Amino acid sequence: MKVTIAKYCWLLTGILFVVSALFKAMNVYGFQMSIISHFDLLSIAFPYWVCLYIALLVIVVELLLGLLLLNCICKNTVYFATVGLMLFFTILTCWEAFFKPDMDCGCFGKVYELSAMQSFVKNIAIDAVIIAAYPFCKAKTQCFNKKIGASCCITIVILLISMCFSQPIYDFGMYGKGKSVKEALMLYSSLDDEVIDFENKHIRAGVLNPAKILSDNDLNCIMAEFRRDKCDVVLVPTLDRMDRKMVNDSCRFVLMDTAVLSQLISSNVGLIDIENLRIKYKWEMPLHLIGFNVSYFWCGIWKIIFELNIVCIVILTILLVISQSGCRKTLTE
Repeated sequence: MKVTIAKYCWLLTGILFVVSALFKAMNVYGFQMSIISHFDLLSIAFPYWVCLYIALLVIVVELLLGLLLLNCICKNTVYFATVGLMLFFTILTCWEAFFKPDMDCGCFGKVYELSAMQSFVKNIAIDAVIIAAYPFCKAKTQCFNKKIGASCCITIVILLISMCFSQPIYDFGMYGKGKSVKEALMLYSSLDDEVIDFENKHIRAGVLNPAKILSDNDLNCIMAEFRRDKCDVVLVPTLDRMDRKMVNDSCRFVLMDTAVLSQLISSNVGLIDIENLRIKYKWEMPLHLIGFNVSYFWCGIWKIIFELNIVCIVILTILLVISQSGCRKTLTE
């Protein structure tokens, strides 16, 4: 009975890790901005690309641990790795809950936002489930499925590659596709104090919300992209170093609050088509994609591959849970 309870706690932990990783993966750039917020609270400054790699690493590690837990591979090693990771998360959220309790922790990405205090309570509950799963480490299991294990490895590799180029699957924020941006555009300041009419017309806006000080080369690449996409306005957090001729003579630079820009797009750079004060289309253009000049078409293809990978991982997770739940070859040592 004790081993059976521990077994289901073990499976629950694996499911939670897989779900958490998939939610983060649905909007990698949004999770990356959460990573940057964590570092800002700790007074640590990392470049944009380092935060992106850390975000990808966290997603892959969580997904890998979750699938290894469900597949019952190297149980002792995986168990203590899971304990170590959760201990780190618990200490981090405890620190954030003390200094900034309302901060979004990013535990479930942008799908379901939790405050630091809520995340700390959630981590304590998961820690309790992990401790209850310990007796299962001492049980011998013979239900490992090599085909499912190989499929998990392949999907993780493809998922990692597709996450670097894919657009977010769905925008769960307050300024998603089809939503009104009237509130966001109520207060703005243009470079030349000209009034910009956002109502009753179609406007293509470039959004620049850097998490680091951009180099001249980065800024030139971004403005070249905005020029190629024929932007009418460019939304920026500061008007320093901005000249309308960087895009075109008719372009207007608009100063907006950093928090509002972060809600408009998940990444540092993006395009928004606004029609009658509603978002018609959004396109995330993080700095690493601008450097590679990846076309919209190929980003769309990668998004399809990414979505198929998500479906495959969900199916594999269900198969693993069914396989382990129905496994009768469990003996205590």
